[in-house]
Amino acid sequence: MINSWEKLELACKNCNKCKLCQGRHNVVIEDGNRSAQVMFIGEGPGADEDMTGIPFVGKAGKLMNMALAGVGIKRQEVYIANVVKCRPPNNRNPEKDEAEACQEYLQSQINLVKPKIIVLLGSVALKNMLGEEYGITRARGKWIEKAGIRYMPTFHPAALLRDENKKIDFWKDLKIVKEEIDKLWFMCEMHYKLIIHFDDVGTGSKPVRIKTYIYILKNIEKCRGDFNRPQIKLKIIINNLVQ
Repeated sequence: MINSWEKLELACKNCNKCKLCQGRHNVVIEDGNRSAQVMFIGEGPGADEDMTGIPFVGKAGKLMNMALAGVGIKRQEVYIANVVKCRPPNNRNPEKDEAEACQEYLQSQINLVKPKIIVLLGSVALKNMLGEEYGITRARGKWIEKAGIRYMPTFHPAALLRDENKKIDFWKDLKIVKEEIDKLWFMCEMHYKLIIHFDDVGTGSKPVRIKTYIYILKNIEKCRGDFNRPQIKLKIIINNLVQ
């Protein structure tokens, strides 16, 4: 696995592991918050993405943006990637060898972001992440947990452009994701208020308080990115106590 963003970006931009590199204008690596709680994975870049180097900026991306805004999720607060980083010809599905060539890059992105939730956009993302036995129609809208990550399969936004009947289910699935985000936010806010309370009260000796705060800090790893107020506050308190 690649262990830094700089190395990942360099590896992707110089990649020639499969035939998709031959027709690309830009390598499309990512968009969004690298410390996000939620990651979205699509199948691959389209024409607009190939020209801009940014995922989900075409018609399907604009539709996804509207849906995200509609349920209260800000695009800049999530992390977005694809199974493959180069555009397949005529927007066809990535072939097996192409997906395998990009697998290290995608897994490295997951390892670096450390999301708690991954939204799988479409069948290609679902099968590449969780296995060929899964079908998007039956799997969508249901949580699947694997290796400490909660996966939510749903339709690819491009499928909504072809079949408007899928829009309702797509919306419902994003609502479920938003509810889970709200739970994470609530938990982090409760931790924050608890930390403030104990700091104000000042209960216990200094070594006991330091030990307690370090214990809490290790148990709120979910509170990252836009949810990281508890860690910031705890680190300030611990630093003040040890001085």
